[in-house]
Amino acid sequence: YQFDGMRFRLSYQRLANGQEWIILRRISTRVPTLEELQIAPHLLHHLRKLGQRDGLILISGPTGHGKTTTSFSLFADYMRRFGGVGISVEDPVEYQLDGPVGEYGYCYQVQVDKDEDWATPLKRALRWTPRYLLVGEVRTPRAAEQILRAATTGHLVLTTIHAGSVEESFFGLLHLAEQSIGHGANAMLAQGLTAAWHQTLSAT
Repeated sequence: YQFDGMRFRLSYQRLANGQEWIILRRISTRVPTLEELQIAPHLLHHLRKLGQRDGLILISGPTGHGKTTTSFSLFADYMRRFGGVGISVEDPVEYQLDGPVGEYGYCYQVQVDKDEDWATPLKRALRWTPRYLLVGEVRTPRAAEQILRAATTGHLVLTTIHAGSVEESFFGLLHLAEQSIGHGANAMLAQGLTAAWHQTLSAT
């Protein structure tokens, strides 16, 4: 939802008692840099080096604790530093990054239709041979399968998942993927996992 030059993520819910609730969360128009996220320097160094690898970077945490912001900051940083094509698959598109990123990077952003399975646009995106793939959130078994397949076939995949710990993020991803590809999901995750990052925000 856009109003007066501002962008919002909108969530609508009708309650059992007939009330209707709408929640608006403001979305920044600019992807923050990793420095602006105030990540500890020694961790920042390791996170940046991951941009030269392939595999899966799984970012977990509670709702509203900045998972999407961190994933987009990494995504943009990798394209800016190392070049290549990046594709984001989201519902909805949050940060606007479409077009040139830095001197040698280029980003395409794909909006997932409400009735479309996430796996379908993910399969289409892989045909564009992206260097980087950002998936807004792991939501369906087939999408989890496509994420693991992409991570084990030469792409660097960043995705987010709601979880209370790194271990819970693994269990959640495997639970979805196993519904689509069975116990082979364990081997694919072991082969494709590059990094797991869990974050929470706290008032100081």
